Amino acid sequence: MAIKMSVIPSIDIFNRNENDKRVIQEFGNVTIENNAIYYNQTSLQISNISRTWIGKFEKTPFPRWTLIGIVIGLLVALGIFIVGLVIIAACGLIIYNHFNNNEEKFGLQIEMNSGFLAIFSSHDNEFLCSFQNAITTDFIERSGSTEINMDNRTIIDNKGAISYGENSANTINNHV
Repeated sequence: MAIKMSVIPSIDIFNRNENDKRVIQEFGNVTIENNAIYYNQTSLQISNISRTWIGKFEKTPFPRWTLIGIVIGLLVALGIFIVGLVIIAACGLIIYNHFNNNEEKFGLQIEMNSGFLAIFSSHDNEFLCSFQNAITTDFIERSGSTEINMDNRTIIDNKGAISYGENSANTINNHV
């Protein structure tokens, strides 16, 4: 059962209030078995999920103030060269980090009946679709357990079959 998505809603992780009940999981292992999802010493009962959806994280806005900082650094460099150079270098480093770490990212959002929202994030939308399908399959069939490795992006059912993952060849050899 493949999920086709036409519109991907965005996830604004930067506008959170203090009453927000969100947990974002980016790495580690997740186990789905016995009508529950287990991760980081937390369990979510699948029958208490009100809805799941996959959205795209909003990218961090460009820090425009760094451009002003570079101009100020140039002006300061005319008087005190070292201080101006430090300001320019700091602003340049912030700009570099912004463009280096602002990749496209998706989140599988699981909203519970209580309002709690768990978000499992990955750069791979198809992996999250497979993760979502594994939750649905466990709810409908209740067939054993499924291990999901967020780091390697692998999903292994109780028979050792891999439904998704870039390291699938290595993992299949280990389970045969």
